[in-house]
Amino acid sequence: GSYSATVVAKDYVLTAAHVVAGVAAADLRFALNADGDLSFGSIAAAVIVHPGFVSPQQPNANDLALVRLAQPIPDGVEPYMLSSRHPSLGAEIVLVGYGASGDGAVGPNVSSSSTRKRVGRNVIDRFGQTSAGRSALLFYDFDGPRGSANPLGGPTLGNDVETIVASGDSGGPCFVFEHGQWKLTAVSTFVITTTSGRASTAATGCPFAIG
Repeated sequence: GSYSATVVAKDYVLTAAHVVAGVAAADLRFALNADGDLSFGSIAAAVIVHPGFVSPQQPNANDLALVRLAQPIPDGVEPYMLSSRHPSLGAEIVLVGYGASGDGAVGPNVSSSSTRKRVGRNVIDRFGQTSAGRSALLFYDFDGPRGSANPLGGPTLGNDVETIVASGDSGGPCFVFEHGQWKLTAVSTFVITTTSGRASTAATGCPFAIG
């Protein structure tokens, strides 16, 4: 299948562990979408799954993995930096991925596409699962046009702006605007369906040394 990832070094991409765990590196291929140009692609040379990852059936903050590319990304394409700050409640995040799309009231009804990058925004509503004294998961929901259908509470950005992730977005980035540039603060991992709506979560931080 097709999933999402973020370039974090010249020859590394960061994604969700459940996307690549148990898959041979030679069976993985990364396609770079820089300004709509899909001309660069590389097979994986190695897969490094977070040692605390168990399975997709046990969602947690360890759902992270690095994929080392056999070929470095082209010159002129800058990797994204990781945020040095823990995000705050109410902070606006930008979500990017290649997953399914649709109407917020009915859920995904447009198929995912490995060539169509989708971008949306949301607001952090809640944190969960502490690790070493800090929150390791962030949650957000689809609040509806007036904020009246929000399972986690919080404000709405409006029906034409607010989004959550869907199948195919796993491994995609959550960005925050920090010091004048977009930085990676989390990785999209799973969606929770509640009785009053749908909410998404993302694993925060990056416990890997990249080099």
